[in-house]
Amino acid sequence: MSALKRAVSSVAPDTVASLWQILGRLFGRRRRRLIVHPILGTVIALSETVSLLTILRLLLLLVEDNNRANLAWGPFTGSLSFGALAAVAAISLLITLLARLAEARVSARNQAFALRRARSLVIDAWFAADWEHLHAARLGRLQQLLGLNAQQAVIPLQLLSVASVAVISLAIYLVIVVVTAPAIALLFAVVALGSAAALNPLRRRSKRLARGQAELLGDLQLNATSYVQLNRELHVFGVEEAAATRLKDLSSATADSYARLKFIQRMLPSVYQQVLLAAIVGIVVVGRAIDVAAVAFGTAAILAVRSLSYIQQLNSSVQIYVETRPFLEELLDSVSDNRARQTPRGDADLGPVTAISLRNLGYRYPSGHQALEGINLDLGPGDWLGVIGPSGGGKTTLANTLAGLLSPTTGSLQVNGAALETYSAESWTTQLGLLSQEPVLLAATIAENIAFHRPATAEQVERAAGRAGIDREIEALPEGYATAVGEGRSSLSGGQRQRVALARSLLAAPTCLILDEPTSALDAANEALVEQSLLDLSPTSIVIVVSHRDALIRRCNRFIVLEHGRVVAQGDASEVDLAARLRAADA
Repeated sequence: MSALKRAVSSVAPDTVASLWQILGRLFGRRRRRLIVHPILGTVIALSETVSLLTILRLLLLLVEDNNRANLAWGPFTGSLSFGALAAVAAISLLITLLARLAEARVSARNQAFALRRARSLVIDAWFAADWEHLHAARLGRLQQLLGLNAQQAVIPLQLLSVASVAVISLAIYLVIVVVTAPAIALLFAVVALGSAAALNPLRRRSKRLARGQAELLGDLQLNATSYVQLNRELHVFGVEEAAATRLKDLSSATADSYARLKFIQRMLPSVYQQVLLAAIVGIVVVGRAIDVAAVAFGTAAILAVRSLSYIQQLNSSVQIYVETRPFLEELLDSVSDNRARQTPRGDADLGPVTAISLRNLGYRYPSGHQALEGINLDLGPGDWLGVIGPSGGGKTTLANTLAGLLSPTTGSLQVNGAALETYSAESWTTQLGLLSQEPVLLAATIAENIAFHRPATAEQVERAAGRAGIDREIEALPEGYATAVGEGRSSLSGGQRQRVALARSLLAAPTCLILDEPTSALDAANEALVEQSLLDLSPTSIVIVVSHRDALIRRCNRFIVLEHGRVVAQGDASEVDLAARLRAADA
């Protein structure tokens, strides 16, 4: 029967292979739970076939005005009365209904599992990747993967659910028609081969359009995310209209691509359906010409008509899968890429940081830009190192390297006499604190922002807030430490956000603290508060200050000057001519 051949040709071989691969990666060792779908599909197919055949015989009995029917269904032969046939039809219909309900429930549960699993894979791989790789990711990339891409994880399950019933049913129909009416089966085979060859180019074009649609939609979302982040700048420079035009152009291109894709997806099932209807007309003509028995003719006809809905469901599901497959492949490729970008770390336990040593350290970005070169530096207990120099000189790159966020491409970074990578990540982060220029707060309470997913008691949180000089202002809020802050919630001033972030850095009493332009966006009053908070650090702590602000940088007892990634001067304030360099930076 052409129905089965049509079904196979629409999903094989590339679609079947990709479906199996994607399901395997989503379900892992739990892929065996998917066997429930073909099992229930077999039950549905068999019970529905029995109901269709019994209904056909009931109709023939009415036409023949007979009360008994002689049956020969595979190994079963005999005769049944009209009432017995009706009972068989009713029982088989009930079994079909119950099996479909069970299959729907299993399908829903497996789809929910696939969605959870897809998001879990993205999250685990994302947060396991090294910072350098994630820093280079496009803005909004994680949101896109967890939203649009992960949402498509239910589609392979929908296709598997439909295909389990459709393909098995069509296979049973094929066997029945071959046995009862070989000539009609041959007609369907000819039609199947011809239609598969004629429509194959359209299927290939559908796949290309689906991939292009995924790329355009991703660009639209990422551009939208960028404009949200740049909202202030858009208004300052008065380019809102240009930004809106850009998004509209991307939206229009995406819509045009979507229209082309949907046209083909809509057309393919309709063409299949019309071809099958033409084949049914052929059944009538051939059946009359070769005088096919009424039972055989009726069987072929009713199964062919029933095949119409299965063919339409299967083709629609396949086309939806073809459309969403690029999103799933993008998600899984991203997971593999992030897993491969994990910085290897040892298991040695790091105690308080007492020595940091850089030997001929260099760093080259993947783009080829040499950001640092030939850095030699030794820091000991109580050292406050000021890092100064012109913009683009490598100051932030050095800070990120010292924090272990970037791995040197040449030379070495040693802590307490051993390479940084020999220590466990947990023990290193316990000793490290980092405060950047523009701290970002979680959409959570102030207490949760200070704790920052680390186990901490309320007393520890309050102590950190006190050390950061923000405790009284927090307590003055109506909900105190339970005040919700972050995106779309209660707002704090720039100085308050900076001091909450400082409290976050001071929570674990770090013995190495890195300050990357921490007060550049603050007014004098808030800068003084942050500066005062830093005076409470342990006298043995190592502090690295990247700043051009006079008040904070003058707290340092040692300095290095970076230009074009190289140290051009180092020593105390007089040796690096600190005052002149700060005046040049302000100018």
